[in-house]
Amino acid sequence: MSYTELMINAASYVRDTYSENKKPELFYHCLAHTENTVAAAEKIADHYQLEEEDYAAVYLSAWFHDIGYLFTTAELHEEKGIDLAAQFILQQGGEESLIAKVKECILATKMPQNPVSLISRIVCDADLFHFGTEDFEATNKQVRKEMEARFGKKIPGKLWRIKALEILNSQKFHTVYCQALLQKGKQVNLERIQKKIEEDNKEQAQKDRKPNTTVESGETNADAEKKKPTRGVETMFRTTSTNHLRLSEMADTKANIMITVNSIIASILVSVLFRKLEEDHRLIIPALMFLITSLVSIVFAILVTR
Repeated sequence: MSYTELMINAASYVRDTYSENKKPELFYHCLAHTENTVAAAEKIADHYQLEEEDYAAVYLSAWFHDIGYLFTTAELHEEKGIDLAAQFILQQGGEESLIAKVKECILATKMPQNPVSLISRIVCDADLFHFGTEDFEATNKQVRKEMEARFGKKIPGKLWRIKALEILNSQKFHTVYCQALLQKGKQVNLERIQKKIEEDNKEQAQKDRKPNTTVESGETNADAEKKKPTRGVETMFRTTSTNHLRLSEMADTKANIMITVNSIIASILVSVLFRKLEEDHRLIIPALMFLITSLVSIVFAILVTR
């Protein structure tokens, strides 16, 4: 069987295995990650123009490097992946030399990575290719969800970011090609996480500083908590009093206007209109109504000002 047929069959075998052995808790070490690793491995291997067997070893290693997660623990998944890859290669009529190279490549991906040959360096860089791309933020969240599902508890964001920063700082690309292609993107991801950690530290510092302000003024936190409702009531009364004074000023102003206007009307009635009552007796009733209304308005306006 040719290497091309072997690689095609390997892709179908791994896809079928993931389909038949579903693990919803594998948010990161799933088929999508395997396919991304294979695509990265092909890209790097094409750059180095590997020999046919070496190319097949890289390709098969990328497909089988995480398949062990479906059948065993995270600590033993590389060994399980090697066993499954060896069984598959033997069934397909592959050679022992290919199995040895696949074993070397998969073992090299165990953290911390320790590749010794070009093909193992290619597989290691393909496995962590996303460290230097914009996909890192999304994959980092997937890894966190998977870890939470594995341990059955939430991981605080601040703690996870510190751990992610440590991993990024400790990881390095092993091929010259990936160093040139991905190092800049990895630095961007490092700076992004570092910035978030600094924001976490500032937020924590502000929380730690709040209780100290009451202690410095001679008050305990309990005293400060007791005073909070009292201060709220004082503020309410102060606001209510201010509004009441403002309304009183408005009422005084309007009462003064009423007194002034009605005094003018009463003066005009007394000094001008009453002289003409002898000439036209029909003006008596409306004149008295005007005068009484003005006097009543003046009285009420005076009561308002009091």
